[in-house]
Amino acid sequence: MKMRHLASHLVVLALLLPMIQGCHRNGGKRTVETGIPNDPVSIRKPELTSSEHFSVVGEEDGDGYGNTPDGLTLFIPPEELSRYDIAKTVKDNYNYVLIRDMIVNDFEWMRREMIDLGMELENPDEGIDTIGVASKHMIVIPDERLNEAISAPRLRTLAKEVLQMYNDFDGREDSDGVLFVKTKEWESFIDNMAPISSPETLEKFEDSFWTWYDKKIHVPEIDSLMTRRFEGGIYPEMSDEESSRFLDLVKSEKDIDRRTILAIELAPYVPSEAVLLLGEILESGIYTKYILEAYLNWMAMAQEQYFGSSSMSLIPNNLYNQVRTRCVETILRHYIQSGEEFDLCLIDNLIGCGVLARFGWIMGNGATAALYNLRERAFLPPQILGYDYLKEESDTEQN
Repeated sequence: MKMRHLASHLVVLALLLPMIQGCHRNGGKRTVETGIPNDPVSIRKPELTSSEHFSVVGEEDGDGYGNTPDGLTLFIPPEELSRYDIAKTVKDNYNYVLIRDMIVNDFEWMRREMIDLGMELENPDEGIDTIGVASKHMIVIPDERLNEAISAPRLRTLAKEVLQMYNDFDGREDSDGVLFVKTKEWESFIDNMAPISSPETLEKFEDSFWTWYDKKIHVPEIDSLMTRRFEGGIYPEMSDEESSRFLDLVKSEKDIDRRTILAIELAPYVPSEAVLLLGEILESGIYTKYILEAYLNWMAMAQEQYFGSSSMSLIPNNLYNQVRTRCVETILRHYIQSGEEFDLCLIDNLIGCGVLARFGWIMGNGATAALYNLRERAFLPPQILGYDYLKEESDTEQN
């Protein structure tokens, strides 16, 4: 950014912060409930998204699958929600897609491990113990657990088949191998899933998204804040004094919508702090229509800040899935209580985003690409633009 632009933006933000702080608050809006006695700032003490928990996750093996008994965080609605048909549909779709995504992700990790082993061989003719490597990457879900996770018999059967194909894989790729078969099978799998949001709702969601998602209602000065972010690139600059004031502003905000919007805008400037603030929001169970954008930013920043941007970095997708299931439950609960049909579109998007992927060999992972695409434009749900826009390098990055 040119210095004159930077200087002008510093002045703009200095003027905006007092205005944002002084905005009128509607008494009827959802407010943040603190879980810490006499603490006027924190939503609650986080569990999964705290820096302390990140350090524990970093000790996990492989991709961090090992911190739940079944190796995957499946979405099981709480009892009070499970009696609703929509909860069953959400559960089936989420878990079915998750199993497929984790197989694809784990297969890529297995390939990396085999390539590493091949490079270490003194005598290439010795060959790699592909079966031994593949056996370490089996994804085992007990039948009882799978029956609970996927209610629809046809989907459950397909899930069992694809799991069995993957776990029988001997580590050798060929045109008739598990990856080829699995990919072909998956093309027909989607047709077997009951839709969550109807085509009519999806069309309405696309047509009226900007009106429904309007952030000016909560932060009238959002256009200026977003313009500064767009012009600053993936790592825009902000003075220590400004960032400190901005951080205090977010921490003191009690309206959940305003707090979420401001935390997202703070993220590029103070990512180490913003990732914790966004994590608190996601874990709180308090609904905001901005939860999808918050989750995508949180996941990408958590990866970059704590685990790394390399293709060989630890990618704790199980942690991300634990937080994602909490977001799905928050939205589902709100839908059942309010009937807000666009909530189903948010859930569709959370399911479709999938897990954080590795790029080809030395090309890094999806965190940096996601941050580029989240920060260089106004947010649009991935379902509208196509999910790959969060997973591929932008034109700006390539140039």
